Amino acid sequence: GRRTIVLAIVSPIRSATGALLGAVEVLRDVTPLRALEERVQHQKRMAALGEMAASVAHEIRNPLGTIEGFARLLRHDLDLAGQPEHSRLSSKIIEGAQNLNYVITNLLTYARPMRLQCDWFDVETLLNSVKDVVAGSATERGVNLSINLPEPKFRINGDIRQLRQVLINLGRNAVDACAKGGHVSIDGALQRCDVFLTVSDDGCGIAPEDISSIFDPFFTRKEGGTGLGLSLSHKIVGAHGGEILVNSKLNAGTIIKVVLPQLGEAV
Repeated sequence: GRRTIVLAIVSPIRSATGALLGAVEVLRDVTPLRALEERVQHQKRMAALGEMAASVAHEIRNPLGTIEGFARLLRHDLDLAGQPEHSRLSSKIIEGAQNLNYVITNLLTYARPMRLQCDWFDVETLLNSVKDVVAGSATERGVNLSINLPEPKFRINGDIRQLRQVLINLGRNAVDACAKGGHVSIDGALQRCDVFLTVSDDGCGIAPEDISSIFDPFFTRKEGGTGLGLSLSHKIVGAHGGEILVNSKLNAGTIIKVVLPQLGEAV
């Protein structure tokens, strides 16, 4: 069931008189090479988008701060004037400005070079901190969340804050993909010093035509989503020298693995 890309080379075999006797066909598996080419092209597109995003974000942030500042003054004046309904509407302006600022902050984070603060930490600490955040969303949507702590224990050499954000983004996406009563699982494993952090769900899955685009900025099928969470996660994992593998089927769930080569060791 695995798709393989091969390079075929056919060479004729001739006799001393030039008669065609047959042919030799050599097939070479170039699947890893094609995957590498696609990753390089993806990184080039992301770099161009990042430069554009940084310039646009700076231009938007200044007037956005002005809008929020005057909206706060307006709300203060309306409160003093005893107009709670109008004050509530001005609060909506402030909330909208803050949401937009959140998107811009993520854009700038995406555009800037990633600076990691790496240190050794236990994977249990990482998974438990992720559970504390994702559990709230799971409870609210009626989704079952399980965190499978590894045995034997191991530790990771990486930036725990950034990797926590990756798993939180993946965990929340998994929860949102599930119907009430669905299940989301987050676990970690160590294989020959390679770290595998896996988030799986039994939700709606990802359409095959969307899988190649899910790490692109602003690409989202989720109502109210910004399309930046997976882009940032992809950048963080790439900065660690790792990759994100996606296996998904429509209406059958999704398994996403964060692979961090040579960044783990047994405790």
